[in-house]
Amino acid sequence: MSQSFNTGTAVAAKLGALPGLHVAQRAAADTARQGDRTTHPDLAMPSVLTVLLAPICFVLAIYRLIFIPLQMHSGQRRLKTAPSLVPALLACVAYAVLLGYTLWLCTRVLNGFAMHLTDVSQILRLVLYFEAFPVVYVLAESRFFYGFERGLEKARR
Repeated sequence: MSQSFNTGTAVAAKLGALPGLHVAQRAAADTARQGDRTTHPDLAMPSVLTVLLAPICFVLAIYRLIFIPLQMHSGQRRLKTAPSLVPALLACVAYAVLLGYTLWLCTRVLNGFAMHLTDVSQILRLVLYFEAFPVVYVLAESRFFYGFERGLEKARR
């Protein structure tokens, strides 16, 4: 019972065989034939604001991912454990998520350059992954604000 009800391709193939077919009708028939191969969900175009914010957030995330462990090692920053351990735990989870998303995004971009992506939907999908980076960064930064505190005065000097 697996019959295909897509008759657009069969009709387009029959129309393409007619010799007196107009140019517009042939273009419509070609589009109908290609429509079956290149179906993909409509993806929204990225906005200018987030395209400008994504590289800035990416650089700030790299800075945070490098300097949070260095500051914790030197004693300038420590986990906030006074009222409860939940903010400290969430800060650690946020650091792991930010690190994982950054590495995953770098891998996707480098694979895209290596494979010479030419399909517009794949390039747009990659841009949207990069466009979502400010959301991930801002959420991680909010957890860092509540999960870390400055170290002792002796460690700063």
